[in-house]
Amino acid sequence: MAASTPVVRSISWGAAIVQIAIVIGAALLGSALFKDRDPSLGVMIGAACCLVYYRFMRRLLVNDHRRGIVLVRQQQFADAVPCFEASYEFMRRHPWADRWRCLLVGSASATSYREMALCNIAFCYSQMGEGDKALACYERAIGEFPDCAVATAALKMMRSAQLAATDAR
Repeated sequence: MAASTPVVRSISWGAAIVQIAIVIGAALLGSALFKDRDPSLGVMIGAACCLVYYRFMRRLLVNDHRRGIVLVRQQQFADAVPCFEASYEFMRRHPWADRWRCLLVGSASATSYREMALCNIAFCYSQMGEGDKALACYERAIGEFPDCAVATAALKMMRSAQLAATDAR
């Protein structure tokens, strides 16, 4: 059922370019270190070290968020909410991790983890039929992130659905 769950990804191309440069730099460093043996092996080792680093850091810093995404894809929305709440709280206490996500976890997302967590919590509530909680979370997201397009669109859609339901009565 993963295909039925919408996914929105806005890319920060500046962050993506930095990530590509880091992987290329690691590959070139590996090539230089292995120039006497096999430079192509060094390229692979350098790139692999970079990817292992990102994998490790994702487990360390954004594991709650990633677990929430897995649960949403499995349509276990009630179980996903605490994961996203934990992710939000971690990033609130450690804003440097969210600010430097490009370098720390290899995320080229233009959206911060805190913003994503709030929108994901709201989405989960909407899928569980708890519209009031979903509205409150989307409003909180807009309060903290005024340019949050996902929350703005979701609020417009939910409010127009409420109006249509009221008019139908």
